[in-house]
Amino acid sequence: MKREDMDEIAEACAEYFSAQMSLKGWLGKALEEKGFGPADVSEEDAHRIVLRTIMQLSDTWDDDIEAEEDDFDDDEEEDIEEEEEEELGETDGEDDDQL
Repeated sequence: MKREDMDEIAEACAEYFSAQMSLKGWLGKALEEKGFGPADVSEEDAHRIVLRTIMQLSDTWDDDIEAEEDDFDDDEEEDIEEEEEEELGETDGEDDDQL
């Protein structure tokens, strides 16, 4: 799968997650299951729960996150190297035409 496709899917997932982590989505359902109604939870409380959830996810997936960051950095370096090689190849071709 191409990185662009992954990025597009990740963006769609993030939008879905954000929508679900509202009082009308999963978050609201989870609160109701724990005995809290919409009147019992402020927007500030909901935001804090979302942030704590993200922190929990980060802790849970920490090794995978680091591996993805390393892979992303490696991919960027490869892209830069390929661009440099292409530029050098184009420059070499231009020099040959002038001779």
